[in-house]
Order: sequence, then structure tokens, then C-alpha cells
Amino acid sequence: MSHHRLCLAALTISLIPTNLHAEHIVDANIEASGGAVNIAKIKTIQREGEVEVDSPFGQFGGVQSEYLDVAGSRGCRVTDIGVALIEAGCDAKSGWQTVPQQGVVDMTDVQLLAASISGSASPLARAKAKFGLDGFSVPVDEEFNETACVQTSVADGTLKFYINKETKLLEGMEVMAAGVVTFGEYSESEGVQLPGKMTTNQPERQVKVVITYTETTLNGELDEGVFANPNATGEEDSP
Repeated sequence: MSHHRLCLAALTISLIPTNLHAEHIVDANIEASGGAVNIAKIKTIQREGEVEVDSPFGQFGGVQSEYLDVAGSRGCRVTDIGVALIEAGCDAKSGWQTVPQQGVVDMTDVQLLAASISGSASPLARAKAKFGLDGFSVPVDEEFNETACVQTSVADGTLKFYINKETKLLEGMEVMAAGVVTFGEYSESEGVQLPGKMTTNQPERQVKVVITYTETTLNGELDEGVFANPNATGEEDSP
């Protein structure tokens, strides 16, 4: 009899969803960000901002423009710091970026994943759609940016999300071997919460980039030309 009870207990434990807490924290973030319905209404995002760059080559200021075709899974970022024009873009399958003294290079798989997840009104909602709740790691309490957060990750820890325990908004994101992004100064636009400030730290390159957004347009028309990949020749391969 006791053997049967043990078997039943083992079966019951095996049926308990291991992602129960991940579900709670991910859905709490989506709700705090405006809710799945409002987030899904955002098809395009265009943002303008002032950018400050701190690097081994000096400190520079300039402007940045971002274009996100959320529905088409495409994005483009143009950063003008006077001494250099830095561009990056991606679609669902590939990405590119301009690198000073190297020209146009392809994004790595990790960079493309981070860009595709970030290219929406809610990175957690995009990650949930891509990986499902089973794709998130078990959340753990972890301080980030001197703030009490809950950390959960996807893709075997490639992308880590830090969710503010108090506001439930995304406090930051860590991209394996690439850098750390901090979000702040959230405000509501068309029912969704968007960060007004974003700081990217790349320790290996000793680069820090701070962008303060000054203008946001949601669901507007985007010029198709901004998504053009400079590496694409438009010519078909020879048979």
C-alpha cells in the first residue's frame, strides 16, 4: 500500500508545472507593461533620442533614430555621433551592423537574438511568443542596478531578464558575451509602458552608450528604405 502511495506521490509531483513561477513573473511584467492586448496593437515604433557615448577613443554626443516594424520582425538603428555614423538592422533571419574601420559586418547569432527580442513594445512578450513559458529558467531573486529584481533567462542563459520586484517592469537585460542593457524613466504611450532612457554597457570593449528618448511615434508609416541591408546586392545567385 505504501508503495502505491509513493508511486502516486511521485506521479503527482511530476505533473506540477516546473515553470509555474516563471509564468507568474513573465505575465506580471507583460501586465505591468500595458497588457498583452495593448502590446499586440503596437505594429510599428519610431523613436528619436539624444545619445552619449563613452569609449576608449573619447566621449561623444549625438542623435539616434530607431525604426521597428514589430509585425514584420524588422528593425533598424541609426546613430550619428558626428565623427561616425553607426547603423544596424535586422529581420527575422539575419542582421547587420556597421563597425568603424571594418565596414558592414553580419550580426552574430547572439546579437541577432537580442535584437529580435528587443524589437517590440515588450521584450518579455516577444520572448514568451518565441520560446514559450517552458523556455524560461526558474526565476531567482537577484539585485540589478542596485534594485531588487527577479531574474529569469531564455536560450540556456544567453538572454537574462531582470524584472523590478516592485514595479514588475523590465529593469534590465544581459546578453551573454555582448553587454548589459539598463532601462529606466518609463512612461505610458498608447497604453503601453516604454523606457525613456536606455543605457548599454559593453565591458569587453569598454564602451558605454546612454540614449535619452525625446520623441516616440507608434503605429506610424515607416520608410521601407531604412530596412535595406547594405550587404544585399539584389542580384540572384548564378545557377
